[in-house]
Formats: sequence, structure tokens, C-alpha cells
Amino acid sequence: MVMEPQHQTLQLHATVPSRVHTYINVPWTTQGMELGYPRCPGQVQKSTILPTEKTTMFRTKVSRHIVRSSSSSVRLPPRSSPRQFSSSPIARQKVPFRIDAEGTGVAQTVSVQGSPHKISVDAYPSFGGKDTAPTPLAYSLTSLSSCSQVTGSLVAKDLGIKLGKWQVTVKGDLGTDVLVKGEQGNANWDNVELQVRVQTDVQGDDAKFQKFAEETERRCPITQLFKRSGAGWKSQWVNEPL
Repeated sequence: MVMEPQHQTLQLHATVPSRVHTYINVPWTTQGMELGYPRCPGQVQKSTILPTEKTTMFRTKVSRHIVRSSSSSVRLPPRSSPRQFSSSPIARQKVPFRIDAEGTGVAQTVSVQGSPHKISVDAYPSFGGKDTAPTPLAYSLTSLSSCSQVTGSLVAKDLGIKLGKWQVTVKGDLGTDVLVKGEQGNANWDNVELQVRVQTDVQGDDAKFQKFAEETERRCPITQLFKRSGAGWKSQWVNEPL
């Protein structure tokens, strides 16, 4: 199915309370996305897989991490081996990435090495910005949304699954005491929640869709970045008919 590209829109908060609740809501194809923004729950890292309304509903925990305060330990899953891009069982190809940025105040223009694309970044007025572009926090959630779809497309190809339209929502809950007031503690996201609705040709095979969702989270670099950061993690995957 070929989807028409959509334009990116972005709405952000203009004030900074003691706790920031923000999300991106992304109905999109591989050609475009839309962004939006309010709140998020969650503390324990877990994932939920949901089929369409035409099939039996179920919830499955994919991963569970014990999250404690920044001064205590966090139990993480064992690190998986790097993905092999080379056919050789010995050589593992590492793909280098680099960005370069320049700016004044809190605004930046970012260049991506080997690409003509430029990324504009700004901040809310309460952080000294003019709100002329998305914030770094918005981009961090956007990277999770986009990378989940890219990785999911790779996983679907490996599993022989046909995909259609994706609708992705990412929610983040951030305490600002460390960032704004300089208090001691962890400046990381408190909680992050990923919600995915994706059209597939896997109808009536809940186990295959569950494997698709689990493999996508396991192989997605940005998902693993969030999961291993110690932030609370929660995800939900919904299988919709193609």
C-alpha cells in the first residue's frame, strides 16, 4: 500500500512546571509523520501486545525491569550481540554516524554528515529559547517513534509480514528539578511509553505478531537506549488489519 506523505506539525508547551508531561502522536507512513503533545504514566518497564478487535484480546509482558532511584542499582537485561550486517561470521560492520552543530543562545542548526539535511533545534522561552523549532526533548521522543518503524520494517521483512500504515504515540514524563534547579539526582526521563498501531497481514496469528513486536523492540537501537537508561518503560502494540 502506498501512502501519501504527510507534513510534520509540532505543538509544544510554553511553560516549564516542576514536571513536564509530553508526547508525540505520529500517524504516518515511511514518507512522513505528524507530531503532537500531553502526558504519560508508567514506572515499571513492560510491553503489551494487542491484536485487532476481530481477534482475541490479550496482554503480554515482554520485558520487566526493576527501576529504583538514581542512587541505587537498576537490573537490566543481558546485552544482546550486535546485529551482523556482514555475511561473514567474524567481521561485524559498524556504521558510523556523525552530526555537527552550531548556534547562538539555545538555538542550533544541526548538519548530518553525508546528508544534505539540516535540523533546527530551539527551546521554550522559559529555557531562554524562542520556540522556533522542536526542542531536544521532543527530538528524543521522535527518534524512538521513527526508529521503531524503521526497525519494524526490517523485522517484518525477515518474518515475511506485510505492513501498511503505522500510528505511533510516544509519551514522556520528565521531572525538571535537576535540569532547571540544579538539584542532585538523575536528569533522565522518569517514564517513557510507546504505543504502536500497525496494519499487518498477520490476522488470527497472535503469536507471530507478538514475535514481530518483541523483535522490533529488541533490535531497535533507540528502544534499547531508553530501556537501558533506567527510565520507566511501557509499550503497547496493536495489530490492525491491512
